Amino acid sequence: MNITIRNAVRSDLDFIIRANALVNDASNLKHADDALKERLSRDFFPKNKTHSNAGILIADADGVTAGMAIYSACYFMKEGDSMWLSNIYVDEKYRKSGIATKMIEQLKNIAKENNYDSICFLEDVNNQNAREFAIKNTAKEVENLRLFFIKVK
Repeated sequence: MNITIRNAVRSDLDFIIRANALVNDASNLKHADDALKERLSRDFFPKNKTHSNAGILIADADGVTAGMAIYSACYFMKEGDSMWLSNIYVDEKYRKSGIATKMIEQLKNIAKENNYDSICFLEDVNNQNAREFAIKNTAKEVENLRLFFIKVK
C-alpha cells in the first residue's frame, strides 16, 4: 500500500466533515453545527490567507483519501509551545495499515520545524485502541483532567 501524507485542500472538506462526525459518534459527542463547512472553509481555505496557526493533514492510501489530522499551536506553562492535535481519524477499512503512525510522524516533523516542545491531545477514556496507539507513539498519559471550553463568540 502506498501511503502519502499531504496538506488538505478545499476538495477534502466533505471527507473532513464526515470523519469529524464519525469521531464524534465514536465518543458519543454531539455533531458540529451546520456552520462547520463554512467555518472550515474560512479558517483553512480562505481566498486571501493571512495567517493561521492550524492545519489539516490528509492521508491517501493508493490514491484514496483514508485519514485526516487537524492540529494547531497552543501553549502550556509546563510544556511550553506545543501542537494541539484536535482530531485524528483513519477510515475503518484502512486501520492497522500504518496511516495513523505516518500522520503522527508528519505531525512530529511539523512540530520540530515550528519549535514546538510537545504534541498534546485528548481521547475518549473508553477508547482503549487509541490509548494503546498513543502510548506506542511515546505519548504520556495525564490522568484526572477535564476539558472545558469557554465560548467567546
